[in-house]
Amino acid sequence: MVPEYKHSLIIYYDILGFKKIVETRTAAEVGAILSAFKETSKVSPDEQELFEKVYTNFSDTVIISINLLGENNLKDPSGIFFNELMNIVHIQNELLRRKIILRGVMTFGEIFHNSDFFYGPGVISAHEKESSVANYPRIIIDPSVIEVYLNTPVLKADIHNIEEDKEYVYSLLRKDSDDFLFVDYLKAFSTELDNPGDCNEVLLEHKCLVIDNAKRFSNVPKVLAKYLWMAKYHNQVVSEKKQPGVKSEFLITQNDIPSLPIV
Repeated sequence: MVPEYKHSLIIYYDILGFKKIVETRTAAEVGAILSAFKETSKVSPDEQELFEKVYTNFSDTVIISINLLGENNLKDPSGIFFNELMNIVHIQNELLRRKIILRGVMTFGEIFHNSDFFYGPGVISAHEKESSVANYPRIIIDPSVIEVYLNTPVLKADIHNIEEDKEYVYSLLRKDSDDFLFVDYLKAFSTELDNPGDCNEVLLEHKCLVIDNAKRFSNVPKVLAKYLWMAKYHNQVVSEKKQPGVKSEFLITQNDIPSLPIV
């Protein structure tokens, strides 16, 4: 069979600071991190078959592609965009609780992707955006995905009208100061938990992770900037919560990170 590009949704992400992890951890520790990364991000055989979803993991990088013009999606659109956003939310939160931080991009483009190879204009675009734009601990949404989502039916669930679908989708997204949308994992995950105590535990773990890394890299400005961004995001989510007294306990302050800008 002659290889052909497919019009696909492409999710491309890796572990933030993996070079530093390799330099400062033992082989066994790095291996454990990569095992957790692979186990958490892998795609089930059912997803692969139903959505024509292809998954590749190599070292600290994952690439997933979904053929938007696949037979099942054209016949019965199930809301690929929302489903993949939810997958990213759960992957990010599971890995963050293991102190593994991700950055990446969701984009749209042409790709050839099977169990042996992946290549194409969509891969080049995803890699460039992941390297140059998603340099903070976030998974950004390329504007091309929003354009396809709003103007075609292939990314929406056929059981929803566009306004209903947008309500679900945009509840999982947040606009950053550079106008890029990114997956709002911390807010999304906290609203999914039935027990408020679990939500508070997640916030405290997230707070500690940010503070610990900011202290560790306090003398490395380029790296510190990533955790200052993460602290700002954390505080935005905490400030939006409505539980009485939650801000004082869960906010990250200048006492925690002296270089944190005053907002």
